This record gives sequence, C-alpha cells and structure tokens, in this order.
Amino acid sequence: MKAKREIIFSSLLAISLALGLGFVSLRMFGATPPVTPSETVLDVYTQKGGVGINASGGIFETLDAVSLYAYLTKGGIGVNDTAVTFTISAPDAMEIVRGATTNGSGIASTVFSFLPAEGRVVGTWGVIANTTVDSTSVNDELTLQTETEEAQLVLFSKREGAVSTVFLPNETVVLEAQASYRNASMDLLPINFTVLTPSGTVFLTKAEFADADGVANVTFQLAWPSSDCLGIWHATVDAVVYEKALNASVSFECKLLPVTIDVFTQKGGYGQNVPGGTFTLGETVYIYVQVRDQFNKTVPNLPLIGFEMRGPANYTRELQTNATGTAELLHLIPNDPAYAGTYAVYVSVNYSDAYDNPVKVIDTLTFTVTSQ
Repeated sequence: MKAKREIIFSSLLAISLALGLGFVSLRMFGATPPVTPSETVLDVYTQKGGVGINASGGIFETLDAVSLYAYLTKGGIGVNDTAVTFTISAPDAMEIVRGATTNGSGIASTVFSFLPAEGRVVGTWGVIANTTVDSTSVNDELTLQTETEEAQLVLFSKREGAVSTVFLPNETVVLEAQASYRNASMDLLPINFTVLTPSGTVFLTKAEFADADGVANVTFQLAWPSSDCLGIWHATVDAVVYEKALNASVSFECKLLPVTIDVFTQKGGYGQNVPGGTFTLGETVYIYVQVRDQFNKTVPNLPLIGFEMRGPANYTRELQTNATGTAELLHLIPNDPAYAGTYAVYVSVNYSDAYDNPVKVIDTLTFTVTSQ
C-alpha cells in the first residue's frame, strides 16, 4: 500500500512540473498578452453645473458671462498641457469655437458671454469639448438654457409731473413708460403706446424711443367738450427687451368735479365746514369766498353770493367774486367783551354746472373771538 501511494505522488509531481515548465516556456518564448490602458475621460461643465457625462450646464440670463471648464483625466489623474477645443452652438445655429490648454490639474477653461449683438441668445445652447490623448479622441457635451427674466416695463399716467389716475377735462395727460434690465436703463429701446377712449375707440398709437434713463413718454390733452372725454381711459405699452416681449397698462379717469363754494379766513377754514381760527377783540377778520366750477377753476365776477354771519354780531350781505374769482369781506371785531364768543358764517349760491343744470352750493365756517 505504501508503495502504491509513492507511485501516485510521483505521478502528480511529474504532472505539476510539466505544467510549470510549460508556463515558464510560454512566458519566455511566447507573445506577451495585451494590457488594457487606463481610461481617458473628458468632462465639460460651467460655474452653474454640468459635472458628469452629458449633464446640464445650468440656466443663465442674457448678458451673463459663462465660464467653461473641461477636466481631462487618465486613470483618474489629471492630464496637463493638452489642447482642448470648445465648440459652442447658439440657438440660431451660429457656432463659436474656443481653444484652451489643460493646466497642471488637467483643467482647461475659457469664457464667453451671451451678447445679443452677436445673434440670438435666448434658448438652448450646446457645448462640445473634445481633445486627443495618445491617439484617442475623447469628448463631452452639455446644454445651457438662457432667458430674460429680469426685464421690466412699467407705465404711469401723470398730471403736472405727479402720478395720477384722475384727470379733469382739458387737462394734459403724460404717459410715461420706463424699461430696464437688471435695474439698468434700456437706452434707445422702441416703446409702442396705445391709448383707448372710454368708448373703446383708438385715440392714438405712437412709438417712442427710450432716453438714457430708459424713459419714453407721450403727451395729449383731454379735449372738452367732447362726447368721448368723460369716463375710464385705458393705455398700454409694449416693447421687446432681449427677445422677451413685455407689456404694461394703466387706466385713468376723466371726470367733472362737483361745483363747490368755500369760505375761509386769513387763519384757516379751507375746505367744507372747517373752522377759521381764533381772533381777539379789536382784530380784523378777513373773510374770503370762492366758487369753483366742475373744472376746479374759480368763477370770476359771479354775483348773488349769499352771506350771513351769526353770533355776537349778526348781519347778511350779497357778495360778488372779483376778476380772480374771490369775494372778500372785512369784519372788524369791536374792542368790547360783548363781542367775544363763537361766530358762524354761512355762504351759498345758485350756479349752473357744465351741463347748464342749476345747482345750489353752500359752506359754513366758524371762528372764535377771545377777550385776551
């Protein structure tokens, strides 16, 4: 049995030796098997994204500067001093080609801007980066989105330099439009104005260029008398800022005011039923009366204005406005304690409004006289 085991062991050893010699013979005399090289990778990205194969590079605004980077590695290690070509495709198919060389970290970079003067900028851009390493061509690509979200167009209606949405007949309306992008004025931008009357008919259409402040305006008068003057007017403007269509609107009213009469003194009382101040014995009270029509203008040479004073002194008068539309009355307070107290003044007049309708208007005023 022992001899049999030795024979088996000797046979296995012989086989092992034969196999080993064969392996050595292959290594020494045969061809060396091919070795797979380390993988070469190129990754293009921007300051807003794109890391990874064929990833998105982010969303940009018109006029933005884009930093493009291409990271070249071989076996995970950056490859330096290698030329990389960036091919940039605009939304209108125009191409921009830029070249750069990788630095010590294996990164090549370039910068370009979304400038409208160079063509269409809003939409989808494509970027392809490519290079060759050891006769092997590698590339990567990404897409960018551009938009114009920070553009603004506003419209105001103004009277005498102040913003207003209420006007009187015959007044002048100034429509002021202002265009901006990223808070910068849009100089020389064409802005289109359209104005509709209260009945909806087109009153005017006009195009104006914005000035250095991005402001364009049109001016017109609300002519009276006119069957299409009173009511709500509508105005709109439109413009295009870096391919973005913008519009704005404003509504304003043209209306007549109520006819009013106002009595006041040199110490106050302007407005309806407002006190006219405090006086002392021996002082003169200057009393003024004005009638204002539906255009807010004083009415000159208006007769038959009723005037009545009640209190420590009582009397009535008929007044008439002068050429400037004001009636005046002087009341001297006697230097007598009996005339101290509260006085009430009443004024009234019958007047025909803009439609020749008779209206009666009144106002009251109180003033106080003290003995000190």
